[in-house]
Amino acid sequence: MSAWSEHARPRCARVSFEGLKDPELIERAMRALAARAPERTRIIEIGRTHEDRPILALLIGEALDDHSRPAMLLCGGTHANEVVTPELPLDAARWLLENAEDKRVARWLRTFHVVIVPLVNPDGSHGYWHVSTARGRTNRHKDAQAAELGLLEYGVDLNRNYPFQWGSVEDRFNSEDPRSPFFHGPAAGSEPEVQAMMKLGEAWRFVGMVSYHAAATRLLVPYTVEGAREPKPSAAWAVAPAMIDAVAPTPGGKRYEAVRHLYPVAGTDQDWFYWSFGTLAYLVELPFVSPGPRRPLAPMVEGARGFWQVLFDRFLDGPALTVQVPESFKAEGPVTVAVEELSWPNGERFSAHPESGVFHTYLPTAGRYTVKATSASGKTVSRAVDVGTARVVLALTESP
Repeated sequence: MSAWSEHARPRCARVSFEGLKDPELIERAMRALAARAPERTRIIEIGRTHEDRPILALLIGEALDDHSRPAMLLCGGTHANEVVTPELPLDAARWLLENAEDKRVARWLRTFHVVIVPLVNPDGSHGYWHVSTARGRTNRHKDAQAAELGLLEYGVDLNRNYPFQWGSVEDRFNSEDPRSPFFHGPAAGSEPEVQAMMKLGEAWRFVGMVSYHAAATRLLVPYTVEGAREPKPSAAWAVAPAMIDAVAPTPGGKRYEAVRHLYPVAGTDQDWFYWSFGTLAYLVELPFVSPGPRRPLAPMVEGARGFWQVLFDRFLDGPALTVQVPESFKAEGPVTVAVEELSWPNGERFSAHPESGVFHTYLPTAGRYTVKATSASGKTVSRAVDVGTARVVLALTESP
């Protein structure tokens, strides 16, 4: 079913783990990677499932307790029957650690905290690999009705359970029926897997994110839910073309395409992260669910690396902003940070990280921007700044 092995080579520690993996093999792969570079990695348990399996994240970077650094999230396995999706975050982790001495990668590791969650849905993965391949889309949370009916596939579709616009779409792909594989759950954010990812977001305030799914060969650009209006101008749409250009065609020659959605859907991870923190949150629909003779795994994984690599480079090369709010503002509580030239029309309010007082954001284009910070008591400070083709670090100070 799955294969996993470790190899070492002179002068450069290498971890190789080929083949698709169940939860145990994914954890072993993560721990093997962490063991090869303990000085720049950490494994944390971000939550536990209904069946008491750990949901694990691999942290990569320097000074991992320093929350002033921009953080990036790569995750897979939300729909665990899309069995190729954990391979992309794992590949990114391996690639970063094996190429740490490369100038480009070294810059990423000096700057970012990269958080890798290969398997958001361990219970679904266990069900797929060890019970039936008819399972795995949902998290196997069996409610009373599912138990009474003796359903084989039951539980919540985790990518319908996030609070932003939860339940606002009702069709066969967004269901209030617990018998559906697209069941959105009994309440917004009801599931432990979603709660774990939301807590992770609160802790790290990701500036960028890629969530891997399958299979449509698309890059979904937020907002994906109907009724949510796009910010104007949109950094997400400004960055997307370079991401598309950086990835290889599929083994069959098909190219990825940037779209808003495949069909109307609500309660997704990417929309919640985008709305909550301004995270440039993309959902990659890989070209196939599982590999085969005409769908080799390795070329697909390697060909899709450009999605996250461009996202990393684009923040560092700009235009982008890093804002340090005044210490006196931070002492009062949450500090709201806004760029006045960007219009967010869905009630979005972004705040600096509560520990560091730092806020990171992509900008759609170079230009002159006005940054405004507002303290919990209503004090404000603003400053205009010219941003070109580089990231600008801006320290706001309270007026005397």
